Amino acid sequence: YDGLRVYVRPVDQHSRQITAEGTARVRLIVTPAQGEPTTILDQTYDPEAFHAAYRSGVTGTHYTLKADLPQNPPNEALLLVTLTDAATGRTFQAQKELALIRTKPAQ
Repeated sequence: YDGLRVYVRPVDQHSRQITAEGTARVRLIVTPAQGEPTTILDQTYDPEAFHAAYRSGVTGTHYTLKADLPQNPPNEALLLVTLTDAATGRTFQAQKELALIRTKPAQ
């Protein structure tokens, strides 16, 4: 099983963590040296699913967004995460280059 887990930690202008309500979107985009970029994953989390992703524990407080990867994903991709605030409609965005690591399921 190849899956993606994205840990989202919304912060305010003073870098203090805040809780958030809204719609999140996770995209993985492959940008080859030759050719056009290709979106290999595009998943939206409605406000209810985003709320359900809230976690607080030993690993800290965050939202864990999970998605299935396509079969045979590339080794590298651009992760783009957006969060549209339910109260203001304002969209926040973060991106990061990722190395996709494959793991084998537990036997």
